[in-house]
Amino acid sequence: MKAAALLMFLATSGLAQSAPVPLPAVRELLEAPTVVMIAGRQVRLDAYLWRDFMPIAASNGSPLGAVVRARTSDGTTFPAGARIEAVWIVRAPDVWTAVVTDRSDELEPATREVVASGGPKWGPGITVEVIARIRSVDGTTILVRAPSRRINRTD
Repeated sequence: MKAAALLMFLATSGLAQSAPVPLPAVRELLEAPTVVMIAGRQVRLDAYLWRDFMPIAASNGSPLGAVVRARTSDGTTFPAGARIEAVWIVRAPDVWTAVVTDRSDELEPATREVVASGGPKWGPGITVEVIARIRSVDGTTILVRAPSRRINRTD
């Protein structure tokens, strides 16, 4: 219960948020690799997804929330200036374009993290694909995917 409250606080904490971004084709999102190279470092994506069903939530649960992290595979420092710019959650054929808040300043140097709230009321108990677009300091972008992520239920 405390973890869910903390995650909701993080997701709604008023830090600068991204603006909505154009939606790539669903096929392009689903074909994104699970490991990418950025500035010579392997980067993987992970995600924790949840819907809150605690007594303070709406009777049919809260909208989907997400914590999405990109990490270097070997724990070395994340490429300087690279950041998670956009996140999409796919439950084909549906796609949620999440508005994200960057939380990377509070983490170890190998990780970039964003949080999102206010998503659709999918699940809980289903799996979805999570895709992030990472922008490098030189302006290039790359998609990376965290496959088969379960939407959890907090009570």
